[in-house]
Amino acid sequence: MLTLPSFAKLNWTLEILGKRADGYHELRTLLQTVSAADELKFEPLPSELELHGNHPELAMDETNLIYRAAKLLRDRSGCRLGAKITLGKRLSSVI
Repeated sequence: MLTLPSFAKLNWTLEILGKRADGYHELRTLLQTVSAADELKFEPLPSELELHGNHPELAMDETNLIYRAAKLLRDRSGCRLGAKITLGKRLSSVI
């Protein structure tokens, strides 16, 4: 099992520079990480991706950004192994 912190960040400035052709926006921002963090645990699985968490209001399915990032990494890397990913939410956030 691999356990990693997912550090919080402060957005000191955020400037929207314009809209891109793909619908996203170009941004200029000044970020600072802080010592407060949520926790991510990764356990290997034969092929499937599973997402679990301790916050009842967070979707733990294919719509979650953690799940989507893990799937994209697996698909782009060619790896066929899976993982059980557990989010230990310690910080409040806008949901």
